[in-house]
Amino acid sequence: MPTPASTLTDTAIVEAARVHARDTVQPSADAWHRSDVFPRDALRAAGELGLAGYYVPRRYGGQDLSCADVAPIFEVLSEADGFYALCLSVHNFATRAVSLAAPGSSAESWIEELAAGRALAGILITEEGGGSDVAGQMTTRAVRDGIGWRLSGTKALATFAGQADVFVVLCRSGDATTGTDDMMVVLVQADDPGVTVGPMYEKSSASFMPVADLVFDDVYLDEGRVLAPPGQGFPAVMATLDMARVHVASGATGLCTAALRAALQDAADRRLFGSGVLELQGNLFPLTDVETNVHASRLMYRHAADLVGTREGALAAAHAKRFATDAAVDAAVVCARVMGARGIRLDRGLPRILAGAQFLTMADGAQNVQRMLIGRDLLRRARAS
Repeated sequence: MPTPASTLTDTAIVEAARVHARDTVQPSADAWHRSDVFPRDALRAAGELGLAGYYVPRRYGGQDLSCADVAPIFEVLSEADGFYALCLSVHNFATRAVSLAAPGSSAESWIEELAAGRALAGILITEEGGGSDVAGQMTTRAVRDGIGWRLSGTKALATFAGQADVFVVLCRSGDATTGTDDMMVVLVQADDPGVTVGPMYEKSSASFMPVADLVFDDVYLDEGRVLAPPGQGFPAVMATLDMARVHVASGATGLCTAALRAALQDAADRRLFGSGVLELQGNLFPLTDVETNVHASRLMYRHAADLVGTREGALAAAHAKRFATDAAVDAAVVCARVMGARGIRLDRGLPRILAGAQFLTMADGAQNVQRMLIGRDLLRRARAS
């Protein structure tokens, strides 16, 4: 069966991802999942290959690539480990946001370190109870203090909590409790006075990807920490989310392929009732559906990547994210069934793949958020007909 490594467009960044997956991720992933520390050595290795700052301008040591250039690498990396691929995506989007810092600002000093993988960055949008309702539930707020700002509030689902060096934070800047007109984006250093980390979430997998609440108590930020001024924060984050959904769809495609590979390898030497496992149509036909979904997911995320930044980009990203992540969950379940009792064994890989696929259905906007975006387009078309 062809793998993404042989079917994806051969570009330098995709080849770098193949090398990173082969030399760093595959040999170490099992150990990472037994650890509670993010593998900084892997991030540094990624940085040496240009994988820690691919959206960053070249003057800061980045690759300055487009979403279409970058999207396929997450299919490659997720075949090796989906959670690590997601971590690398989070770091890169945060780094991209930091690269918007004004020249000479305090935030600008972080860009080269982040793009080289020598520093780690997270991005904080969600708040407890708010989920995807960013406009209606955000209470974290920065208020003016002379020539700087004071940030207070709590962010939920903070990836790299307790381990990242800096965090990109979406917050309010005025008295509003709903809407997006007063939202801004700021850079917070993990060691800023007033920053505290809540208890780590207990997750079903990926202990090396720490997630917790992050609390800001009157944290002082100079003007140079502002990445998007009041009124420009929400559009900046939404533009990033379209790209992030493409990354998620690409990663889900890699998980589909990983699940299918595990099932095929397991079936290669197994016989049941006098026949090879895959000679039984009840086993073979469900796997053919998984293979079809791999091809469909790949086409959808690559199409969406081409459209990022256009009027059609958000809708295409929603379609790709919704379809590919559901397909990944289905692939993990189907392939585990074909493997029988061996499908639940950790050393066969399916439990980790299933956990990763389920996580991706929630990342960067849950499935019903994607359906809402698609539904709005259907209503628009119905009213226009």
